[in-house]
Amino acid sequence: TFGHGLNSQPQMVILKRYDSGGSTSSWLVQHVGIGLGSGRLILNTTDANSTGGSTAYWNDTAPDSSVVALGNNPEVNAGSVIAYCWAESPTQSFGSYTGNSSTSGPIIDCGFEPAFIMVKGVSGHNWFISDNQRQNPQTQLYPNLSNAQLTRTYFEYTSTGFRVITADADVNLATA
Repeated sequence: TFGHGLNSQPQMVILKRYDSGGSTSSWLVQHVGIGLGSGRLILNTTDANSTGGSTAYWNDTAPDSSVVALGNNPEVNAGSVIAYCWAESPTQSFGSYTGNSSTSGPIIDCGFEPAFIMVKGVSGHNWFISDNQRQNPQTQLYPNLSNAQLTRTYFEYTSTGFRVITADADVNLATA
């Protein structure tokens, strides 16, 4: 385990081995929307959520208010590892939503106007980042691609959250 210093349970953890032995390591992600301690996404790929390595990566244990558990996989538990941990706060919200493949997509209530939105379809799609400063036209970043920023209008920011306004599968795929 390692201490995270948040004094509450992290809702998202991103970590990567960064020493010479980890030169091919991935940016591993656990998130409350896929099950803390049981799911795994990879920030630098479009891979779908994987629960198959939860013991190897997270020791099949959700983080608690003081520590994050690690499994025995060398990508997370050997050499030098950097980790970024986030917990809920009045200005940070973490969760999931179900898409509907319509330009009149779901409305997500964060309780505040977000400045930054990051989403990923857990069945295997691009990561997608938007911020409220580059809205005219709206510009997005894809952390798993080498593209420069792209102009796409996928979200409408509201005073309490955001609304998905595209049918694009990366952010609004309907699931059965």
